[in-house]
Amino acid sequence: MEQARLEWLNALGFSYQKMEENGVLLPVYQIDIKYKNPIKFGDEITIKTTLKNPPTTRVVFEYEISKNDGNICATAELTLVFTDASTFRPRKPIPEFLERCQELFFE
Repeated sequence: MEQARLEWLNALGFSYQKMEENGVLLPVYQIDIKYKNPIKFGDEITIKTTLKNPPTTRVVFEYEISKNDGNICATAELTLVFTDASTFRPRKPIPEFLERCQELFFE
């Protein structure tokens, strides 16, 4: 899910590494996973990543993990908190990030 989230950010035009370099961290606050079917070593999977709602100081991602045969193996909801790297206090999202995310909901 971490890799899928990084790819989602990149597709949106944001690099998590650059966010960190600019003093913004996104630590995990909460994760809820519901397992439905097993995944075995060697199975190829697809992870669908979507944004649940426009971010505030928190951003919530929803995941659907499925085998390439279409069988859903797990669903998850992950909450991250925008955090100032110097104070480790919650902060607002980067304005450009917030604008791009809002476009996903209001286009």
